[in-house]
Amino acid sequence: MGYTLTGQPISFDPNVYRRIELYDVAVDQGLPAALGYQTVMTLKSSWVGIETVYNLNAMVRMEGNKPVCLYYVAYNVRLERPEFCIGPLQLNDFCENITLYTLAATNFFGVMGHKSKRDVKRMRMAQAAVRGDVVEMVKLYGQYWVAALQDPEWWISSTITAATIVPAKNYATRVAEREMAYQRALRTRHAEQYQVTRSIRVLSRPEKFFHIIRNWPAFSIYAEIRRTGGLRLSTNPKTGAQYGVGAYAYGAQRPRPVDYDYFEFTAPPGTAVELIEAPGESFYRLLPPEGDVLKVKFDGHSFSPEEMRIGEAMVGD
Repeated sequence: MGYTLTGQPISFDPNVYRRIELYDVAVDQGLPAALGYQTVMTLKSSWVGIETVYNLNAMVRMEGNKPVCLYYVAYNVRLERPEFCIGPLQLNDFCENITLYTLAATNFFGVMGHKSKRDVKRMRMAQAAVRGDVVEMVKLYGQYWVAALQDPEWWISSTITAATIVPAKNYATRVAEREMAYQRALRTRHAEQYQVTRSIRVLSRPEKFFHIIRNWPAFSIYAEIRRTGGLRLSTNPKTGAQYGVGAYAYGAQRPRPVDYDYFEFTAPPGTAVELIEAPGESFYRLLPPEGDVLKVKFDGHSFSPEEMRIGEAMVGD
């Protein structure tokens, strides 16, 4: 992937900071004291049609009346977050390998949640990236990822295993699970202060919904959801669960969005479904009887075959 770097570097001290680190890692380890910063350069790159723009903010100290750069902070303009700390002598390496660093940041900041074995692997990949060890990073992703980065004609020969609806259970078990899901939905309601109409039912048969992915890269997030086998429940009212714990979705009859990606799925019997009707909006909160993942059957989606291949490569073991 090519890049363009505009602006001019300023005088720097090459001995203060000599690494490339993910910003959160660098802060945790401790950064050299700086008096302030100034945006001196802009780095632009594009991959699979998505442009990434970093403002390179020089963290400086003053020597007389002259600012001297100690290190750069790469600030992702679109996502509005700092992602990397870069030593002045490592800036060229960062630019030359911007694809890998951008993907490392995407996986580190955008997807990690629970600490599964695969998350540990992803952390190792990110740590290899921030060390500037691109070869090690790629090894952790596997040989198919090397092909994905180097060959525009690459193809992943893997099978995507989607979750299936569970087999029929005996009547007593189904009744108990339906009641459990219903009571769980009642207990986990939030946002009672809003002027909304809410009603809960429990599915007696499979029902179709769709979910909108508003974060980037959506194809990677969808691949992660497929790998999990369902939708991980939102739990934080400040980050998506303002009406209670659950998986949020829209009814199958609603028009599909044109500005965001989405995927369609079928929820199994026993799922608690709460219809939430707010001013100018209506949607559903879905809950299984127990657990933190709503297992579903995946149906259609808005992604191209190329996006699907890249997404599978990004989250594959």
